[in-house]
Amino acid sequence: MLVSTVASPSPRLATTSASSWSASRVGGVNVAQVRDLVGTMKREDAPLGLFVTLDEPSGPMKLEAAGAGTYWSELANREYPSVQIVTVKDLLEGRRPTLPLLVLPTFQQAERVQVAPGQEEMFGS
Repeated sequence: MLVSTVASPSPRLATTSASSWSASRVGGVNVAQVRDLVGTMKREDAPLGLFVTLDEPSGPMKLEAAGAGTYWSELANREYPSVQIVTVKDLLEGRRPTLPLLVLPTFQQAERVQVAPGQEEMFGS
């Protein structure tokens, strides 16, 4: 999932990418930033994007987000908007984006290893 955070007071740009998510902080909000998020989602092959802002989104921003389509979650058996716009006010008031359930991969239990004689203290045995 890609996350784009936008705040009005700070006009600096800082982008971080890690494992299919990206965050950027710029001054002001406009439809071009939503288009940029959608383009980054396509480039990074991310099915979902979350645009977090201090300012209320404009009509064109909402249209651009809606035009990005939907994501079908097999696990939840339902569709989610591919791009959602959330304000900090929404988050502080307890409104959250609609996101699919997160399922972490399962791990197999490792075999128990026999501790060599004389090494019990090192392994807490």
